[in-house]
This record gives sequence, C-alpha cells and structure tokens, in this order.
Amino acid sequence: MRVVSWNIQYGIESELAAAEIAAAPEMRDFDLLLLQEMDEPGTAIVAERLGARYAYSTAGPHANTGRDFGNAVVTRWPIRRNAEVPLPHRATVSGQPRSATHAIVHVGEHEVSAYSVHTEIPALRLARRIEQFATVAADADWHPIDLVVVGGDFNTVTDRGTRALTRTLGRAGLERMSSTPSYRRGGRDLSLDHIFARGFTRSTTGVVTGTTASDHAPLWVELELPDPGDGGS
Repeated sequence: MRVVSWNIQYGIESELAAAEIAAAPEMRDFDLLLLQEMDEPGTAIVAERLGARYAYSTAGPHANTGRDFGNAVVTRWPIRRNAEVPLPHRATVSGQPRSATHAIVHVGEHEVSAYSVHTEIPALRLARRIEQFATVAADADWHPIDLVVVGGDFNTVTDRGTRALTRTLGRAGLERMSSTPSYRRGGRDLSLDHIFARGFTRSTTGVVTGTTASDHAPLWVELELPDPGDGGS
C-alpha cells in the first residue's frame, strides 16, 4: 500500500501539485494521499485530476490568507467515514486553530484508519504540541481498527520534537515509517513531515525531489498489508 504525505503550501498550487503527483512514479500510484494546508476547492481539484475521492475538514480560515486551512485524505478506494479531529491549543500570536482529518478507507479487503495531520509550529511550547500529538494518538486508539496510518506536517524542527512525537504516537502502537527530511531552510534539512503506521510492515520509503508546488517535499512510504488470514481488519 503506497502512502504519500504532502503539505501543499496554503493549497495555492493545487493544479500544479496534481500534475506533479501524476508525473512522479513514487506518487502517482498512491493508495492514500495525505494533504495539508488545503482548502476544499483545491482538494477537489487534486482528487478530480487523479481520479480519486476525498475526505476533507478544516478548523477554519488561515489568518494570513483568509482561505480555509485544513487537511485531506485522498484515495481511489471507498471511504466509509470521515471526521474532523480538533486539536487543543491555538497559535500563540494569530490564534490559528489546528485539526486533523480522519477517514476510514476500504483498501481491498482491509479497513484502514487514516489521518492527515497538521500540528502547530514551535512558537507553541513543546508540552502543548505534545498534547496535540496525544489527541491524534488517542483518537487512533479509540477506533477498533487494527490498521492505522497517521501522516502529515508535525513541525518537528528539532530532534527533541521528533523524539517526543515518536514517543507519544508510539503509545498507541504507531511506528514511524518515514525517515527522510522533507523541508530545507537556512541550509538545514528538517524532518517536519512524518508518516506513522500500525499493523503494517514497511518495505521502502523516500522523499520526492524536484517538486515546485510547495516549500515542502512529498514523503512516501510503501507499506505491506497483512494477509487477510493474519487477523488484520
């Protein structure tokens, strides 16, 4: 099962992003495409261009753009349920709220619980950002589904933040599957974006280089689905 996560900066270049996804062999055959910083019209453009359906939610418009600022799960598989997962705490200066989008997707014979997440930047102190991580972990643990994918932009600009994220999601049995930096600033490669999973094994992972629709690079992970007889639901 191919999972791609991409923060498309403010969702502005949705047409270009769809074209770049379709052109990249690492992305075009996705099963789950997790998008952040999207509005619904931009999400619909991506889904339509790629022959997919989507689940979308937003915590509200972004203070800088006035456009809805949300997350999407895009898939070519049937979606049984979708919901918004509000995250605690707002941005310290702008008051921007954050949330995650949750969808239950039927991937072949399996039900997969998928989350597209965008947590606050480090201007919000780490203890409060950990509470945002923990909210996603608790929601994933609440649903009685063995197979879970959590991906998105967690704004972990330090190793300490990544360790806190890994530890917090690990309490829900979620393992970090991605390992490649997805963002570059000031000459530094940063691991802001991550993909976690439960109930799968990882075969390969990487980052797509050369995209121009966003300041983030897309992450991808190939996950091995369990055999239906192994007890995965």
